[in-house]
Amino acid sequence: MRSEAKIVKENPSPSEMLDSAFLRWWDLCKDGKMIEVPLAVEKVRMEKVFIPKANKEESRPVLTFAKTDKRLILNKTNTKTMIAGHGIDTAKWIGKTITLYVDTNVKLQGQKTNGIRIKII
Repeated sequence: MRSEAKIVKENPSPSEMLDSAFLRWWDLCKDGKMIEVPLAVEKVRMEKVFIPKANKEESRPVLTFAKTDKRLILNKTNTKTMIAGHGIDTAKWIGKTITLYVDTNVKLQGQKTNGIRIKII
């Protein structure tokens, strides 16, 4: 007798299939559409994170937010956006609300892909 697999959820989202502590572009989708998400910065810190293209851990700036457990690893573009909008003193970023959105024209290793971008509000 073959046991039946227990179905946990039909049609899971990419966020559920590729669970991560960090925000990914598909986390900014609702009902199949890309959405803008305003979030208040709670913490700014340097964390050791695994970087696949370098195949090693590197120290990167990471934002945590008040209304989600997921964190955002800041790439150079998003770091420059934060500096331009809120200054070089990262302590002053705390409490600021930013909007995250999906940019469909991000270049990663020479390939066009989707990525998270920051909009200062």
